[in-house]
Amino acid sequence: MTDYWAFLDESGNSNLNFDRSKASSHFIINAMIIKCDEVEEVEQGVKKIISEIKPVSDATPNQMPLFTPQSTQNILTSLENKHDARINLLQKLSELPFLMHYIVIDKKTLSKEEVNHWVRFYKLLNTVADEEFFTRFPQLKLVAPPSNRSSKFIPKFARYIKGKYVPNLFSDAHFRFVPKDAGLLAQLAFFLTETLAYSYEEKLKTEITKLFVQMLKPKVIQSFSYTPDYNPFEDLLL
Repeated sequence: MTDYWAFLDESGNSNLNFDRSKASSHFIINAMIIKCDEVEEVEQGVKKIISEIKPVSDATPNQMPLFTPQSTQNILTSLENKHDARINLLQKLSELPFLMHYIVIDKKTLSKEEVNHWVRFYKLLNTVADEEFFTRFPQLKLVAPPSNRSSKFIPKFARYIKGKYVPNLFSDAHFRFVPKDAGLLAQLAFFLTETLAYSYEEKLKTEITKLFVQMLKPKVIQSFSYTPDYNPFEDLLL
């Protein structure tokens, strides 16, 4: 059985009061999947692509530079709404041997009576993510984002997995979080998750961002849209 690494990232929050400006419309959990023996190839590929980017320091009033001068190490995490630059990078990065398996939850489909507190919301995310990722990749080595990146869900998910998949005589718990300094691969996971957010989040998506999902389609092994009528873990929400 093939071993895989999964570099996780997330987008969204647990706020179900959509009148608030900071409430996200969706919550996305993205796993960037790479075969163990191809991790170095992807990392070196990202490094090469970024090193070849030539920032434009001077632009005429009619010319918007794709990349502004900055450390190449920060390009993947600082594009924000620079959509032309994002498309340019997606075209290059899509040649690398990584895949994506992501979960999208349209929060407006959730019942406030069922998920009326952030604790219940994150319990829901834990069970859905566990079911989706473990079913397809029981040998998965999970890697969390860097500690300096804001993450509400993944630390909770890590504790959940650590408590559920305990090594014993009958199982060595290959599905688990492992400590790893992901470096550029963590930045790539962030970049891909942010790209998905621009495609789904109501306040961010535009006609241009619709292209993002189409460009990523060849890299997606599975995308799962959660709806309340599909919930094999209903008892865990109580």
